[in-house]
Amino acid sequence: MAASYLYVEAVLPEECERARAQASLALDCELSEHERAQLCAHLSRCGDCTAFVGGLRNLTLELRTAPLPEPSRPIAPDAQAR
Repeated sequence: MAASYLYVEAVLPEECERARAQASLALDCELSEHERAQLCAHLSRCGDCTAFVGGLRNLTLELRTAPLPEPSRPIAPDAQAR
């Protein structure tokens, strides 16, 4: 019999789920003033989400400052093929 693994995902309270989704939007300046206030209020009382947002902020900064990879071959169409 093949080994089976049970993957259990953490179930977060709805408020935490919303805050984490809003955090991603906040980093892209996509939240309204009201949504931003909701997020700040939640983060002021939830250490887990505050830690999550800190990690998300660091990851976002890493991705935005990473050098772009060079393509292995030209990506422009060959002028003679037209």
